[in-house]
Amino acid sequence: MLSSVEPKARETAELVAGRLGIPAVAVQGLHEHERKTAPYVSEREFKVAVAGLFARPSELVYGEETADHARKRFDVAIRAALEDHQDANVAVVAHGTVISLFVSAVAGVDGLALWGSIGMPSYIVLSRPGLQLLEIVETI
Repeated sequence: MLSSVEPKARETAELVAGRLGIPAVAVQGLHEHERKTAPYVSEREFKVAVAGLFARPSELVYGEETADHARKRFDVAIRAALEDHQDANVAVVAHGTVISLFVSAVAGVDGLALWGSIGMPSYIVLSRPGLQLLEIVETI
């Protein structure tokens, strides 16, 4: 059970891992798209900002990193984790925007539509080793 280093993801991973009797490990690089300095905005304005990330992934349109940078950072962390755990199933607790960016790249789905459809909690299942999309559960 791997998670982002962010508290909510780490705590969720620890709770689930505890129920499963497995360790939970926080991993650098699995954190959400960086937007700490972005101002607090309405839900509608937030959705517009996130849409901009997906529409112009190479441009810095919201927060401190481009969508491309966030996706690449997450991709590197995921692939390293899979390499480190070659003989095990891996569960990752992370965040909606960066997960949607990653899944859109590896599975060819519409990332913004995915981002808009997944709730909390939700999960996405990818195969190993090819990262083929097997299932999207939009809410539990």
